[in-house]
Amino acid sequence: GKNIEGKILISFENSPDKIDITISDDGRGIALEKVKEKIIKSGLINSRDLSTASREKLLDFIFTPGFSTASETSIVAGRGVGLDAVKEMVERMYGSIFVETNEGKGTSFKISIPKSILVQNTLTVKLSGEQAGIPYYAIDRIASVEEVLPTSKILYKDIEIPIKGKESDTAVIFNYRDGKFAFFLEEVIEINEELIYNLPYVLRIYPYLYGYYFKEGKVIFLINPGKLWDFLP
Repeated sequence: GKNIEGKILISFENSPDKIDITISDDGRGIALEKVKEKIIKSGLINSRDLSTASREKLLDFIFTPGFSTASETSIVAGRGVGLDAVKEMVERMYGSIFVETNEGKGTSFKISIPKSILVQNTLTVKLSGEQAGIPYYAIDRIASVEEVLPTSKILYKDIEIPIKGKESDTAVIFNYRDGKFAFFLEEVIEINEELIYNLPYVLRIYPYLYGYYFKEGKVIFLINPGKLWDFLP
């Protein structure tokens, strides 16, 4: 029921610290029900957890190695090879990738990659009693908390923003999946250019860790705020 000719759009947004790449098509989109069926069949998650999983969480499974909703395979498609390699490469460059889709309308992949993986403008903060680094490009703003709502949200300039962490008077607000999210900050230590080291292999199982750097003899982990948000309850 769609045009015989399709469109693939690739757009770039250049900022001082990162490059954002969006790859979109006007195809039929990703069938979420087929994704759910494949998740259950592959044993990736139980049915109870599946029923409470968010749409974004379900779509993250398409990056799992070997994951495919195709009923038949061909030389070029259906084997579940491709997206997992893309995600691995993006995360090696301390970037992030997520997908948006509308059935019958199309799909967009959004990739954000820092320009340098060696020297990074980093905000060192204290979160829940621990020092951590946040890439400066990932931060929307640091703000005083005007009001904490009972729904685990804060009110900032009449906008309700979901927030996590140990409650304090200050929050770091970041953009993720076309929305704004926040963490409570106990302390803002400093912003500086830091030399970022690759994570040792045993720590790469934690998707919210970008790398690490040294400050006053201490090891500070650089975090991906969006991935940390997904990880924390």
